[in-house]
Amino acid sequence: MGAALQTAELKMPQGEFRSPMDLPLNLSGNFGQLRSTHFHAGLDIRTNQETGHKVYAVAGGYIARVRVNIYGYGKVIYVNHPNGKTTVYAHLDRFSNNITELVEADWEKTHTYESDLVLKPWQIPVKSGEVIGLSGNTGGSGGPHLHFEIRDTKTEDILNPLKNGYSIADTKKPVFTELKLYSLETSGSVNGKTEETYLPVTGSGSLYAPKVLEIPASGNVGIGVNAYDPLDLNSFRMGLYKLRFYVNGEVVYGYTLDRFSFEEGKRIPIHCDYGDHISSNNAVEKLWVLPGNDSRQYEYGPGSGVIRVEAGKLYACRVEAEDANGNSSRLEFTIRGVPAVAAPAAVKTAGRLFSFIAPTADSLSGKTCKLKIWPDALFDDVEVTANEAGSLQPGEWKAWQVGNDKIFLKKNAEITLDISFMPAALLQKVYAMNEGKRWVPSTVRQDKLVIRYHRLGRFSVYTDTIRPAVSALDITSAGTLGKSYNGTLRFRATDKETGIAGWEAWLNDRFLMLEYEYKENLLFARKPPLKPGTNTVRVVVRDGVGNETEYVTAVVL
Repeated sequence: MGAALQTAELKMPQGEFRSPMDLPLNLSGNFGQLRSTHFHAGLDIRTNQETGHKVYAVAGGYIARVRVNIYGYGKVIYVNHPNGKTTVYAHLDRFSNNITELVEADWEKTHTYESDLVLKPWQIPVKSGEVIGLSGNTGGSGGPHLHFEIRDTKTEDILNPLKNGYSIADTKKPVFTELKLYSLETSGSVNGKTEETYLPVTGSGSLYAPKVLEIPASGNVGIGVNAYDPLDLNSFRMGLYKLRFYVNGEVVYGYTLDRFSFEEGKRIPIHCDYGDHISSNNAVEKLWVLPGNDSRQYEYGPGSGVIRVEAGKLYACRVEAEDANGNSSRLEFTIRGVPAVAAPAAVKTAGRLFSFIAPTADSLSGKTCKLKIWPDALFDDVEVTANEAGSLQPGEWKAWQVGNDKIFLKKNAEITLDISFMPAALLQKVYAMNEGKRWVPSTVRQDKLVIRYHRLGRFSVYTDTIRPAVSALDITSAGTLGKSYNGTLRFRATDKETGIAGWEAWLNDRFLMLEYEYKENLLFARKPPLKPGTNTVRVVVRDGVGNETEYVTAVVL
């Protein structure tokens, strides 16, 4: 591969910022890469599947914020710079000593692992190239790496690092793998189908096309494409930087990923065909904008991208994709207008039509559930029904189908479920799930369970009455330290239902902070102050509904 590519990867950014590590900028994720719940908000820099690499401040400034999270970014540092930008360094294994002192002081004060410290400019100033931490795998990381971001300090918008001084080795053009067409009205059709159709794509270099070059369609039609950007040094699929959709030579849809807000970054379920699997950038992007979607990356605004196909007319279509280095490719095809099909008779439902432009909150009430949607919460008009589920899955006390999980909202809806059927003794052990796989925040109010969530679908009520399990990994049955002890005292903590939500620990009746790595079910203390003789360790662990386990053991030195 050459030395040329390696040299390109190691090249420091031009201008204001240096590299955050000594390692090459070899990426596993780029800005805007399609993830299952969001547009990726930065660069994921590979660390050779190792933790502990030095992480540097990329420019002078000051530590503005330090957070410790169980999930999300794990251990993360925010550095404010004089140029109006903030850089973010996430999933760290450790902080530098001066930052660690502040975090440990907060732990001692709050007895809570999760910490959020906002600092004054004079507290911890940093110079360009100063070590601020070590790379890790904390929080919601899928493997050791550094997640690096650049933000606008004032607006907190996340900025594309590859358009703010950083560059990578990328000479390859974007690749199209699939074309999908959607009929967006009941009397329309695409390729002989009344809903949607997939068309495989072939090609190479800069030109791709479906095997069916002239596609029959009628009515309002939407286009979707599966495309990604390959890199020179690995096989990871990156997201696109820019996309344009042309019909008869006129651009009707486009986006450019220079920046987005936190809220805009969460809108992946309406940017992609969420019925398809989203993984490693393997997703169909829908090339039209819903009328309530005001995200700024769409350059032609809400409602753009839909094609009105008329019988007897031809529509020459071209999709152009571009990466941050300017490499581009295109997908070309033609839509041929055919007569509309007879629309099926309208089926009256017991649901309610919610308007995305409703000026006030609207609701749908049933015998045992109620849905409330706030103004400016919808991306489009939706019809919603709400009913108790006819059959239950293992563990469910009761379930309700409230719309479907493809209905994604800008703001949380309020779903109120009647749980008066439950024994009073179990009400404090209740929790809720969406689609049987997503825990959702809920509150018990007398005999009602109130859920606030940003999508609809199946909501189920469960109870958790089982206490967490806790065991020591480095302490033998005789109370001595085992061979596995390397200066870090570890405990295994597991909970099968609502997960580990809180814990405290004491060593010889003095508070001991245990860090938590949920991916390994590990609570651990680095260099615990064990003394000669007999030490007493007490660990209390709670799950998401308050079930508690106390574990006490002796450590003899």
